[in-house]
Amino acid sequence: VRDSTGPKGQLRSRSQKPMEAVGRCCISAMLVLLFPVYAFGATSSGAYTVRRSFVDEEFFSKWNFFAEKDPSGGNVRYVTEDEAFATGLAEVSTDRVVLRGDAKSLLGVGGRRASVRIQSKEVFNGGLFAIRLDHMPTGCGTWPAFWLYGEDQEHIWPTWGEYDVIEGVHTDTSVITTLHTSAHCDQSKLSRSNMSHFWERGTKGNAADSCNVDAPDQFHNQGCSQRGPMNSMGQSFNEGGGGTYVAEWDPAAKHIRTWFWPANVEPADLRSGYPEPDSWGPPYSYFSLDPYSCSADHFINMRMVFSLTFCGDLGGPKFAAMCPEPARAMTCEEFVAQHPEAFSEAYWSVRSLDVYEKGGLQPPGSSESTLTFLSDQRRAISPNPRSTDKRFKASWPKMLGLMGMVVTLVAVVMVARSEIQGRTAKAKARVGTSAGGSGGNAAGPGGTLGYGGGAGSQDAGSPGHHGLQSMDEDVAGTAKAVYNSLLALVVPWRPRSSSWGQPSAAIDTAGMQAQRMAFRRDQSVSWDGTPRSIQRHMTWDSLHTPETIPVIAH
Repeated sequence: VRDSTGPKGQLRSRSQKPMEAVGRCCISAMLVLLFPVYAFGATSSGAYTVRRSFVDEEFFSKWNFFAEKDPSGGNVRYVTEDEAFATGLAEVSTDRVVLRGDAKSLLGVGGRRASVRIQSKEVFNGGLFAIRLDHMPTGCGTWPAFWLYGEDQEHIWPTWGEYDVIEGVHTDTSVITTLHTSAHCDQSKLSRSNMSHFWERGTKGNAADSCNVDAPDQFHNQGCSQRGPMNSMGQSFNEGGGGTYVAEWDPAAKHIRTWFWPANVEPADLRSGYPEPDSWGPPYSYFSLDPYSCSADHFINMRMVFSLTFCGDLGGPKFAAMCPEPARAMTCEEFVAQHPEAFSEAYWSVRSLDVYEKGGLQPPGSSESTLTFLSDQRRAISPNPRSTDKRFKASWPKMLGLMGMVVTLVAVVMVARSEIQGRTAKAKARVGTSAGGSGGNAAGPGGTLGYGGGAGSQDAGSPGHHGLQSMDEDVAGTAKAVYNSLLALVVPWRPRSSSWGQPSAAIDTAGMQAQRMAFRRDQSVSWDGTPRSIQRHMTWDSLHTPETIPVIAH
């Protein structure tokens, strides 16, 4: 039968239309099923992997020594790389880096104690920074910090921001974590549920929750400052064997978070080299990078820094309160110059420093890839078989899950195909028994049009239109049912028509069906009431005008 919608002269069965619907339904269902796979893959590709591990014998090749005047006003003389190694202020081995302050020299009035400040050659715009220490500087007069900041000749601090991960002065036993920025970085709307500890206090006892270095009601350059857990630095930290800090700077997720664990209790996924921060519980420090309160562009191109200064803008004002005995006889600067023995504990001992990023991207111009957490026994820049094995072990459940979804999809499609074929066969059987034998001797040969069904013999004409229509309804209905079944596997909720109320318009399908059946019982007319003697001489195009095509409600 020629389809009026097809190319001129092309013969095509009308039953192909619902089969096209079946194809479209199956394709749509495949897309629906594969969407979670795509989303799952996107999530897994965003997992953290090691970008660079720093602690090895080449540690200092990745850092620059800062040998200029201390910008924070400390009573310190930062030394060059050559002087640091010559005087023992810097040491390195395969599994340890040590940075010291001078604990030998007795200095005169105005003397500045020698120390080390280094900053990474590489700049960062996000990442997960994991540092494991077994000792950090402590004692009256000290001001140690591990931090990140951004600056160049055209962008003077604090334009590109500062993130102090570890900071404290004198005999502090709990860490201070702080952000320093230009204007328009406010953290006052943060909830206590975001972090496990509390704000430092401003000049009026208020929370220091503005990161602006010139914020009112805060000390100059105080920034937004949060106090960490007990024993996270100082003598108690060192006596407990140290601990691990992880700082997550994630502009995409719009936050900066910091965690701390005492020695040997860090999460297993961190030790394995595949950290999952969302599984660690609340961080002790949390800052929002919401665009309306503190946009992520406050922090750009930041370098890591280790520093150990003395007194300075933070330590000097707190000397009397935290070190009352020496403060009775001298200032902080005098104490630093005249008592070298007080600085025997003023050193960093770094056991690992790994920088992770999402997606496993490498730093610009680097072909290196490291996938280990770097414990005491493993310090390697290039990949090794053990790291590859761990990566495979971590990914095989995802591979099995993907394979299971593919097998399930194939099984569903096969069942749907079988169901469609079964219903199509039943529809053809009904066509042969009802429409095919209804023509009688009055019908002409089926080769011309065969619209009335022809004779009931084996060589009768093409199946009647009503029979084909019924088969169309069966196949299209099956396709719709299969699609809804597939959708139900993926989407736990979908609209139910019973909850929609009354429709604005309805088609009386029952009345139309009764009318068609009445026409079929009358052998003198066709389904549309046209005498069969006239119908035989009609063409397909003249018969199927918009006025004569029936409305079929599936």
